[in-house]
Amino acid sequence: MKSSVFIALALATSFGMGFFSNAIFSPKPIQHFSPTVQVNDEPLKRVTGVAGVFFKCKNPEKVRAWYKTHLGFETNQYGATFEWQEGPDPAKKGLLQWSPFSEKSTYFAPSTKPFMINYRVENIVALVEQLKKEGVTILDKIETYDYGKFVHIMDIEGNKIELFEPIYPVSDKAASAANPVVHFEIGCKDLAKTSTFYSSLFGWATTISGPSATINTNTTEGIQGHLTALGHEPFNYVSVYIQVDDIEQYLQKIQAAGGQKVVGPIKLPTGQQFAWFKDLEGNVLGLLTKPRS
Repeated sequence: MKSSVFIALALATSFGMGFFSNAIFSPKPIQHFSPTVQVNDEPLKRVTGVAGVFFKCKNPEKVRAWYKTHLGFETNQYGATFEWQEGPDPAKKGLLQWSPFSEKSTYFAPSTKPFMINYRVENIVALVEQLKKEGVTILDKIETYDYGKFVHIMDIEGNKIELFEPIYPVSDKAASAANPVVHFEIGCKDLAKTSTFYSSLFGWATTISGPSATINTNTTEGIQGHLTALGHEPFNYVSVYIQVDDIEQYLQKIQAAGGQKVVGPIKLPTGQQFAWFKDLEGNVLGLLTKPRS
């Protein structure tokens, strides 16, 4: 009990002396799966829909113009894109790409057929591994772009197939409901020596104030942190802080799941609250509420 009180007082002092002089928050992504094959105890879903129709023609420009004039396609230099909503999440937009190719195009090779279908899949990495085991010809490596992942395979009659796993942007709703890791903390015995170590090694700017030192990693990537010399056990530790809306609620969830509350919630001069908890393996992590807007 005394140890928890000492930790709580030391941590509160540490936070108050500069932990939030540089508050950093940065939010950061989904999968499905066919009978007999399991991935993470879930059935492997294979194709979930058609994402593209590609075919060869003598004059792609004239073909695009014909479809625009007679069938109302909204065409561009690549063809036409049909958009539809996938479920209630507005960020999950499904797309079907329609594209005429020149008859001289080699994009469908090694297939000699004048068409290629693009199929939507989920968990393309697991699917490709399974297809390899089943003897399916994989033509290339998985390529990743900001909008999705692609790979090409051949079917039993020599038709080239394009597999596509979309990557969805995080919606505002999902982002606001997320619980990102927003801060890290390193425990030490000798604050000055530890500060010098990290500054000289990584170029971090450390500012010592009382029993703690704020860390500015001098980059907008990742998260910031601080060093703490509690003056008692635990001396050496590394912990991260997870951002939550309601610490009391999350502490109850943690304890119901078999974890333990270590200290907190403790109110900080910034108006935020923090707490420490232990997971099922005894790892100590922190909870931290959002800063006041």
